[in-house]
Amino acid sequence: MCRITLVFLWIGLRSVQLCYADSINLVSEKSKAEIVIRHGATPTEKYAAAELQRVIKLMTGSELPVIQSKINPKRSQIFIGTPSMGPDFKFLHDAISIKASDGEELVLVRTHRNVLYISGSNPSAVLYATYTFLQDYLDVRWFWPGESGEFIPKRRNIAVDEINLVQKPDLKVRSLAITGIRYGDPDTDTWMARNRMNVVSHSPDSGKNPNLQIRREKGFQIRIAGHNVVFPAATLKEHPEYLAQVGGKRVPHPKGASQLCWSNVAVQDEVAAMIGRWWDQSPYPDVVHFYPADQPQYCECSDCRALGDVTTRWQIFSAAVINKLEKTHPGKRYWTYAYLQYKVVPATVAPFEFIPYTLYDVSYRHLLSSGSKFHDVSIREMDGWQKKAVTLGIRGYEYIIFDKPMYVPMVSWVTDQMAFLKKRNITGYMSELPPYGSPRRAAPERTYWNTNRMALYAAGKAMWNTEVKAADIVADWCSKVYGPAATHMEDYYWETEKLWRASPKNISVYTNSAVNHIDDFLPAESYPNLYQYFNKALSSIETLPSDRRERIQKQIMLEQKMLDSWYKVYLMKEGLASNYELGLVKSVSENPVLQNITLYGPGAESSRSVSAGWDGKHIYFRTPLPENKQTAPLLEFLIQPDPLSPDLRRMVLGLDGKIQYSKSYDGLDYVNTEMEMPPVRTVKINGQSYSEVKIPLTNVGISPEGTTFMLGINMRKNRTVLAGWPALNASSLYSLGNVQLYHEAPETPPSLVLYDNGGNSSPLSIDLQERGWKVTKSPLNFKDLSNRKTHGRPVILYRFTGEVKIPEDEIKNLHQFVNEGGLLILAGTGEIPVDQWFPEVPPVKWIPDQASRPRRASKFETGEWLTGMNNISKVLQTGLGPLSAYKPVKTGWDEKAMIKLINGEDVPFLLSKSIGKGTLVLTSSPMGYYGGYDMFGSRNTMNVAMMIENFYNETRSKYSMQVK
Repeated sequence: MCRITLVFLWIGLRSVQLCYADSINLVSEKSKAEIVIRHGATPTEKYAAAELQRVIKLMTGSELPVIQSKINPKRSQIFIGTPSMGPDFKFLHDAISIKASDGEELVLVRTHRNVLYISGSNPSAVLYATYTFLQDYLDVRWFWPGESGEFIPKRRNIAVDEINLVQKPDLKVRSLAITGIRYGDPDTDTWMARNRMNVVSHSPDSGKNPNLQIRREKGFQIRIAGHNVVFPAATLKEHPEYLAQVGGKRVPHPKGASQLCWSNVAVQDEVAAMIGRWWDQSPYPDVVHFYPADQPQYCECSDCRALGDVTTRWQIFSAAVINKLEKTHPGKRYWTYAYLQYKVVPATVAPFEFIPYTLYDVSYRHLLSSGSKFHDVSIREMDGWQKKAVTLGIRGYEYIIFDKPMYVPMVSWVTDQMAFLKKRNITGYMSELPPYGSPRRAAPERTYWNTNRMALYAAGKAMWNTEVKAADIVADWCSKVYGPAATHMEDYYWETEKLWRASPKNISVYTNSAVNHIDDFLPAESYPNLYQYFNKALSSIETLPSDRRERIQKQIMLEQKMLDSWYKVYLMKEGLASNYELGLVKSVSENPVLQNITLYGPGAESSRSVSAGWDGKHIYFRTPLPENKQTAPLLEFLIQPDPLSPDLRRMVLGLDGKIQYSKSYDGLDYVNTEMEMPPVRTVKINGQSYSEVKIPLTNVGISPEGTTFMLGINMRKNRTVLAGWPALNASSLYSLGNVQLYHEAPETPPSLVLYDNGGNSSPLSIDLQERGWKVTKSPLNFKDLSNRKTHGRPVILYRFTGEVKIPEDEIKNLHQFVNEGGLLILAGTGEIPVDQWFPEVPPVKWIPDQASRPRRASKFETGEWLTGMNNISKVLQTGLGPLSAYKPVKTGWDEKAMIKLINGEDVPFLLSKSIGKGTLVLTSSPMGYYGGYDMFGSRNTMNVAMMIENFYNETRSKYSMQVK
């Protein structure tokens, strides 16, 4: 008689009763089991067998043979495959066929006699049963794509007790909407399959693409997808009546993705024929997922408007297309999205099998189960769709919250979302992000996948089992990825999630500017505490064998670099980024002239200043010898030779002018070793005695050919830090500054002054800083600006809202600034008396809110401003134009770019005028302060930065400004 035991499987899987009898030895010192697949096994079943064979070999070193034969209960075997009607499999067939509905992925892992059966209701379910066994019983994990994300425990033997597991996923459609690739990414696909996701998208023109069969082998359903209800330009040129009527005209959209006239029967016929060709040319798809162009310029003709709101029009149009396809390609499957203006609940619905609702109106800070007011619109609309008997899913954007990859702790939000979907009978999920490792040349910490990697893993787990707990996922991840450092890294995760969810403010949609939300997430006071988790984590792995320590250290440092990205945003937002940069030009003299380093803190005015330099082989630090050694502070130098490695060198310069302490740390504060004391000499300059430390580059691990290292300097009195560089306390890696070693003096970087008269310029400021600009915000000192004579003089961007007032003395200095070669950009929404400020320019009249649709640049002038340093011609050709314009009252302006008004008139929104040696630019564009998706709006601040650079270089080249 066997004993019945209640066993709780890993991280929240539903409890199952297991009947323990004799163990089945799969791998032992004396024997190893066979993997049996049935004759006629599908490619997916064979792939499942190969995956099991591969993992067990990596785990134990033993390769189990894969055979095609009958079950032999006299020896240990693992059967992988769907059941058959044969006597060996009848009990499996009965168990699965009784419980599995059509298309359902029921998995079964069961022991019977001396055989482990890994089976499922279809070949894909067999693969998921294999991964279920590997994860739940052999403790294998695939946390992120690629070899580094695979965690397989080492074992000498594998034996399993009696198992009787029957399971099915909680969500029927489980996927990630991977963007930017046509045929799939192998590492991403493999990870998705191993985490039991079942749908991928594929290009409709790729029936013969070899990757297609590989994706089929991995058990995926293939969907043709995209904003694909569009016609090529040639078709629209031949049939302009197919185009949507917008603003009374049928013209192509500037982005080349024009909406169509859905009420036009010929358009319906053409779309049905196009989809029919996809089925004929590429007979592999399981689903055609179709939806309109990704822009909101829908047809406004009377026939379309008569159909109802935009969603209802789309559903009526789709029903007509599907009905036509049923006659030529019967029985096919179709999906669409509820998105943009066709997201609201329609009056009628087409016969779509599945409709994912785009969940971008919710707050990513507040759990969906929280009852937050920020979720009201989405929940109301989802309820409305379901009342129409629609099989609803979710298209999400929680992995692309910010316009750049930024770490966001979303495990609780993601797992709560899956439970929310299950509770409301929403059956699928497919959130958007680029593939793993994209973009290819980006550092790992600057990819959307890595900044969301724990949340993505949690999504895979929770799609399969919506009862999984966030705490269990985080604990399991940290235990396996970080080993002895797990507690510190787990505490770090929960601290950041607490900070993320603490703010009552909303954040939704996608590609938000990180700088606009940094104070709501990671305020200045949070960084010291957060970075200490990394210090403790690194310390806790110091005694591990080097190979394991290096693997864990790499992952800890990746997490730190992702926090560094936020810290850098904070520094740039606060105007402190320049404090963290130091450039040293190589000296060729025997007594090098060193560059002074500005220390920050209450003791910065101490006579013990610091200067630094290099001569190609040595780094020099020089500081005055103290007159009173009783009160003088110590100087501490921290050098990190490789910005990508945590190894650190620490030296303390004593009161006697000698190095008292010199050690090397292998990863912050562990495994310290004595380092050779660098020579110190006393030099006299202008009657003042100095201690000068001369450090050979090779002694501290800096290659003579290298160009950068990290540095921190602290001026200490006992344990109190009086001052330091780059900040008051440079005691950990996050607070070190970057030192750039130059062989020749670099060109002075350009600078820009932002006058924020009502508006947020932080996103633009950060984009410019990342492109090498020095950015200063108001208040301005125009007198100082006008006296700068080098090409590095600042650009001024003066933003106006409402009534415009500039003091007379400021106007005078602005005029002098431009006349002497400066670039002044005036951006406004309102009347600007520019002719009163600058007598050389003609007056202009502001034209508000008169731009015709679609808003785009109707004309633009060529030249260096457009294609010089950056080619922004495509931005002008396809971007959304501003709402207003400035119309010159007299001739004399260079009209750079124009929009068409409702009355058909072309009026400029971007003008320039040469004044003396400089340039005045006037624009009604938002210039990054607001305007959303305007080509130069707050969501396109990089376009603004590129245009500023073009005007800046045009001004320089026009008047041949030289480096002084």
